Amino acid sequence: MRVDPWPTVGVGTTERAITAYGEAVLLRDLMTTLGVVMSIDDCLGLKVRARGLSEGEFVAAVAEAIALGATCLDGLGVARADLAQEELRGYAMPAPQTAGAFLRRFTRGHIRQLDKALEAITARAWRLSGVASVTLDFDSTYVFSRSKRRQGADRTYKKGYALHPLLCCDAETGAAVHARLRRGRAGPNTGISTFLAETLRRVPAGVSVRARVDSGFGLFGFHRGVTEASRSQLGRPA
Repeated sequence: MRVDPWPTVGVGTTERAITAYGEAVLLRDLMTTLGVVMSIDDCLGLKVRARGLSEGEFVAAVAEAIALGATCLDGLGVARADLAQEELRGYAMPAPQTAGAFLRRFTRGHIRQLDKALEAITARAWRLSGVASVTLDFDSTYVFSRSKRRQGADRTYKKGYALHPLLCCDAETGAAVHARLRRGRAGPNTGISTFLAETLRRVPAGVSVRARVDSGFGLFGFHRGVTEASRSQLGRPA
């Protein structure tokens, strides 16, 4: 019986920049197609000085790091050390300290500006993909905190400290449509009417909409939310 020898393995060095996150190129291509940086730059006015990354580049870089596995600000340091991706991206990932200072400048008004940009981006994504109908699933969930000192984390009936965000996903495409962070003590339907109006503004005109909710939300908030969304925003009778 003939036994083949083990393959030879060579170990060497190279002057070329290499990366373990080749899929990041596809993510940036998608953001370019959807105009993510452009939309955020048009809507968000947060920076004090003109130098460095624009608001859109900053948000896109942080979103890229999260998509590649970053779970906290220190995770940006891993992405920042990837020189191959920096060369492909055209600019460096922000340092964790810089990102922290940027995020701490956000006020509620800035969050609304960013939300306006995300409305345009989501609607553009659906238009480009030719979506004809959406099924919006609304729900809330608990995000538990390891510390009661976390801002907004309250003790809940689940015997732990948590945040209680609202979420909306499209059942037909699997896309995450909208989200709103709330305190842990918020009720299941707290803020649902305005949340619904904001979600409907992300749907392009002419797209058929169906919504699904559980009994915790009730119908009154939904009726009020449809009223708050104007006909021009919905592209169909309210």
